[in-house]
Amino acid sequence: GLTETNLGQIEQEFDAMADMVVGRVIEEASPILASLDDAQIAHSEKRFAERFEEIREDMETSPKKRLEQRQETFLESIEDWTGDLSKEQRKALLAYHRRLPDETELRLAAEEKIIAELAAVLRSHPGPSVLRSALWDAWKKRDDWGPEARSVQARDAQSRATLIYIDSLMTPEQRAHSRKHLKDLHSKLKRFLGANES
Repeated sequence: GLTETNLGQIEQEFDAMADMVVGRVIEEASPILASLDDAQIAHSEKRFAERFEEIREDMETSPKKRLEQRQETFLESIEDWTGDLSKEQRKALLAYHRRLPDETELRLAAEEKIIAELAAVLRSHPGPSVLRSALWDAWKKRDDWGPEARSVQARDAQSRATLIYIDSLMTPEQRAHSRKHLKDLHSKLKRFLGANES
């Protein structure tokens, strides 16, 4: 089963690969973004604003409804990795999830801040090198949700504890399914990086 040690190793490897993938994307996207005119930048800002507004509208529902939506998303994300969950597994996972803090508003506010900062950089019409630096900075601080949020280290520890708990509920078949999913994802990332090196 999963442990803090092997989860930490997996986390480090995937973080490093994610950095490489994002680095490649930023390298290719920066010249394109640097070529945007004011109207195109304004259009992009409007699209992001509409997306954020939709999320905020969803958040204005009752606390009970918000919890139900979060729980549905939580279970769906698990089943993407494990396949179908049993009634007993779903019951145990919902009970576990109810104890987790809801930091949706803090995460959304942080995302809005990052987009606003990037839009300000774009409106100054910098060169690709300045944009590369701004995009990389935004990527590296993506988990900084402000002083009211738990630390990144605390959230990461909670995530590892959650994964270990989920793993403890899995059947051998579900565990094999999730391991295959992980290997497939790992292979896709390696192929992407390999293709971009050639």
